[in-house]
Amino acid sequence: MAARIAEVQELALPWLVAERGGCVVGYAYARGFEVGFEFGQ
Repeated sequence: MAARIAEVQELALPWLVAERGGCVVGYAYARGFEVGFEFGQ
């Protein structure tokens, strides 16, 4: 997880955290585009 956080910070991409009652209940972050296989092939 630390590597993911570092990558997002290094690329200055958005990171969103949802809290309820002071506890983290969800998160989302952007990543750089990676070329890969298409689904369904």
